[in-house]
Amino acid sequence: MAVSNYEITKHRVEAEFHTHDLAPVLEKFSLRTDERFLYLTFVSMPCRIDRVSGKITCSEDGFVTCEEADFNLTLSVFDLLIDSKPDCSPAGSYCRVNSLPGVVKTASAPAEDEMFRTHAARIEADPESFRRACLSLRGEPYGIGDISFRIPIFGELSAVLQFWFSDEDFPPQLQVLWDRNMLQYVRYETVWYIRGYLMERIFGKQER
Repeated sequence: MAVSNYEITKHRVEAEFHTHDLAPVLEKFSLRTDERFLYLTFVSMPCRIDRVSGKITCSEDGFVTCEEADFNLTLSVFDLLIDSKPDCSPAGSYCRVNSLPGVVKTASAPAEDEMFRTHAARIEADPESFRRACLSLRGEPYGIGDISFRIPIFGELSAVLQFWFSDEDFPPQLQVLWDRNMLQYVRYETVWYIRGYLMERIFGKQER
């Protein structure tokens, strides 16, 4: 069976993880560790990283049962731990991804509204499930939009989900706003991986 480029990239960054000096990371983010694992919580998912293999496993039952992290989670976590700036700190204010400071706007930038069209229709069909999913991820009502929550991503870093119901002029709308200092933590392309994982968490919760 052919291995996708996503899996190849995931395995590569896992294999390289042990080559990085993790001491500053542990101190900067106050992460718990033991002889084998490094522990963190990402989008309210408890995770642990094997310090030798670099594999990330996730668990919501104290690691009695575990699931291997997918591409979006793996790349998001590793970029944050390895490439975040030493003095990174959240701004506490939010904007769309292509309005983050330092982003060069181009005609080829991903069309976020198109990506969210299917999600928005799904939320409109069952808005209470969406609310419950956001609350289960420790979301707090944010007050802008018909349904809006601020969702913790990592530590004090958060994102905002905003949803508007359809009307006679517009279809339902969903957008994600990011902390303005997001690019102090991860690279621009990694914001899209985090977005993907955030949607996995939201809609995985809705399916339960």
